[in-house]
Amino acid sequence: MRLWLKLRIWRSAFGRYIYLGLLGFIIMFGMRRTGGDRNQRRPWRSITPVGEDSGLFMKMASVNAIIVERENRRQRPFVHHKVEDSDHTGLLRDAASMPRLIRGREDLKRDKTPFDDAYNKGTYLLEPTDSHTYTQLNTPRNICFDHRGMPRRVPMIIFVTSALGNLKRRDHVRVTYGNSQAWEVSDEPLVRTVFMLGATADPVLQAKISAEARIYGDIVQEDFIDSYLNLTRKTVMGLKWVTEHCRHAKFAMKIDDDTMLNKARILAFILRAPSHGVVIGNLNLDMPVVRSRVGDWGKYHISEDFYPASTYPPYLSGTAFIMSTDLVEATFRTALSTPLFPWEDVFMGMCWKKIGVSLMHDYHFMCTSNTEECYGDKEWPKYTVFVNLPAEYMVRVWVESTVYAEKQLPDIRK
Repeated sequence: MRLWLKLRIWRSAFGRYIYLGLLGFIIMFGMRRTGGDRNQRRPWRSITPVGEDSGLFMKMASVNAIIVERENRRQRPFVHHKVEDSDHTGLLRDAASMPRLIRGREDLKRDKTPFDDAYNKGTYLLEPTDSHTYTQLNTPRNICFDHRGMPRRVPMIIFVTSALGNLKRRDHVRVTYGNSQAWEVSDEPLVRTVFMLGATADPVLQAKISAEARIYGDIVQEDFIDSYLNLTRKTVMGLKWVTEHCRHAKFAMKIDDDTMLNKARILAFILRAPSHGVVIGNLNLDMPVVRSRVGDWGKYHISEDFYPASTYPPYLSGTAFIMSTDLVEATFRTALSTPLFPWEDVFMGMCWKKIGVSLMHDYHFMCTSNTEECYGDKEWPKYTVFVNLPAEYMVRVWVESTVYAEKQLPDIRK
C-alpha cells in the first residue's frame, strides 16, 4: 500500500514537472514573438516616475534606518553572514526610479492616530503571543547559500504565501518570476523565490507537498495548520525564514500566489532603492473596522470588545509589500511579543507602529482591476504588482514586462 502511494505521488509530481517545462517553453516562445512586435523604448531611469517626492522617499528611508538599527540592537543579538555589496555591473544607486509617495511632510509629523487611544484596550490584547517555535517540515536548499554553505548575493528574496492545494499557482510562479534565471544580470540572479506553507492532517496531501519540495527545493513548511486564520503565522514564518536563512539579502518581498510582478519595475527598484529603512507597498490609512457580519466584508468582522478603536493603524495591503531586510529582522523580533491579530496585514501594521517606522506608499504599486485599466499597452508598465490574476493574464504580464525590461538592460549597464 505504501509503495503504491509513493508511486502515485511521484507520478503526479513528474506530470507537473513535464507541465512546467511545456509552460516554460510557451512563455519563452511568447517572449520572442512579443519582442519582435514591440518597438516602444523608454529610458530605464524613467520607468518609475517620482516627480518631486524622491527626496521624501530618501528622507523617510534614512530616518527609518536609524530607528530600525536601534531596535535591532535593543533586541537580542542575531548573528548572520555578511555579504559585501555588489554594484551589479557598475550601476550607482540613486533616487531616479523611486516611487511617488502619497504621504506629504505633514503626515510625517502626525504621530497620534485614533489607534493610539485604544491601543491598550480591547480583549485582543489577551490573545497569546507566538514565539514561533514550530518544527520545519520542509526547508529550501541552495536558495541563499550555495552547496558549500557560502552565502550568495541576493538583492531580493521573494517569499510567496501559498495554500497547500494551489499547486498550479506555484507552477505558474516557478516559470515566471520564480525562475531565478529570468533575473540574471551578468550571469547573476538578482531575485530568488520561496513558498510559505502550513501543514495538513491529510497524509496523502502532505506526501505530495514533501515530494514537491524535494523536486523544486523552494518550499518552506512548518507544522501549524494551513488555514485562512493562520495567515498571520504564515507571514511571520516568512519574516523568520528571511531573518535566519537570508538576512544578507538587501530586500524581501512578501506576495500572494495569485499576484504577478512587473519585472521592469522590480528591477528598477532593487537596483536603485536605498538598502535600509525601506517598507513600501499600497498604504491604507485610517481604515475603518468592519463591525457588521453582513455582506462581502462580513468575514472581516471584528467586535468592539475585541478591538474598540474605530480604525486600524496604518498598514500595507497584505497582497504584496517590500521591506529592506534590516526591517524584516526588526519586524520579526517585534512580532514575537505582539498579541496575534486575525488579519495579517493589520498585525504587520501593529508591529511597524511599535517599531516606530513610517510606511511608504507607491501610487502605482498595485492594480486590482481585471480590465484593460491594468492590461492595456499604455497602462500595465505603470504598475508593480497585479492582483487576483487568472493564469492567462499572469503569463501575459510576465512575458510583456520581461520583454520590456530586456530592452532597457543596455541602459542600466551604462
